[in-house]
Amino acid sequence: MQSVNSPKTFSLPVKHLFGTATIFLLSLSISYSQQEVAQHKVKDHIELGSGQSLEIIQMRGSGQNEEWYVQYYRGKDLESTPRWEYSESIKIAEQRIIDAKKQDSPSANNIPSKNIDENKTEKESDNVPVTTNKTNCSFNAPGPEVSSTDNFSIALAKRKIYDTYAKNVNGTGLAPLKVGITFTSFSTGQSYKNTVTIDAGRGAIRKYDGAPAGTTLYPVFSKHITCEQYKDATERTSVEASYVCFKNKDGNWACPILGFPKTIPLN
Repeated sequence: MQSVNSPKTFSLPVKHLFGTATIFLLSLSISYSQQEVAQHKVKDHIELGSGQSLEIIQMRGSGQNEEWYVQYYRGKDLESTPRWEYSESIKIAEQRIIDAKKQDSPSANNIPSKNIDENKTEKESDNVPVTTNKTNCSFNAPGPEVSSTDNFSIALAKRKIYDTYAKNVNGTGLAPLKVGITFTSFSTGQSYKNTVTIDAGRGAIRKYDGAPAGTTLYPVFSKHITCEQYKDATERTSVEASYVCFKNKDGNWACPILGFPKTIPLN
């Protein structure tokens, strides 16, 4: 979700993927009965992972419409300028950090977690571990081409993410001969309408500026390995990124990336 001052939406270039990444404020759905995040207040600092944190400067609204005016930090250094963010997204990012710390700790009964069926339409997740350097490259497209008449699904989102990488493949200049993508973890969030609110000082504000007003937005979080084959080598990269899928003004599906991905070269 984005307010007027939220991070801009980017499309991914094929060979160079934005460098060092920041944490993404994920618009993913989590059962709040299982959440362990604290009730926050102004001046609280929240760890977001990858060396990033934020401080709450102001708070407004309530429930799913609650917003926080936050300052981001990279270590002890300021990162970007303060901006309004929906609190739900920050809480979900914080919960992922809590869950990750739990997975790093020995389980009391050593029972592995159960994978969630990918055929579900919401709250979908597979917990396949990232195998980094041992991951084989697959250059097959993950599913058929997407049609404007298709309903949203995990298969649709994966194909649109793949298309983002594949659209510049031509083997000329710095472009690769072909690209592949292997998904190692994939989650979808609760869909929501791109509603418009009127602010006295800022005018009409959409929840997400990059999509038409009133369209349905589908948050997605993906961990995947990209493979880019060139004449003399194949470059592989581990990527963690959040996306939002929706139908654009022309009625076609789009799944742009939100913020900056976390990328790690594997070669």
